[in-house]
Amino acid sequence: MVDLGTAVSADSPPSPRAPGFIKPAAEARCFVRDGRVLACSVYEGAAEPEAAAAFAGALCAGLRGPEVYVVDVGLIPGRGWAVVEFNAAWGAGLNGCDPELVLPAIAAASGVGADTARLR
Repeated sequence: MVDLGTAVSADSPPSPRAPGFIKPAAEARCFVRDGRVLACSVYEGAAEPEAAAAFAGALCAGLRGPEVYVVDVGLIPGRGWAVVEFNAAWGAGLNGCDPELVLPAIAAASGVGADTARLR
């Protein structure tokens, strides 16, 4: 179980108040660079990755913070998508995300130029 706080939509601001412990029906990992979702994968439960990416993209587009990071989001039954946690991109597992799409984020987070970072 994860304490997710109050589920929010892209149209409503997040609330720091937690109504209790909530078990999400699905969880997805999104790699974000410059406020844009580069890759998204549902790693637990069943949900459409496009819906998770759309929620994360709308949320992250207006955030100020590091250039790259990972946001995990959860689908709350009857409520919608909510933030589970934010993580550093350089230390987060792929959790099913396409490595080719994620590489620019990890390279930037690690201080390696995207032009020199490539999968072999």
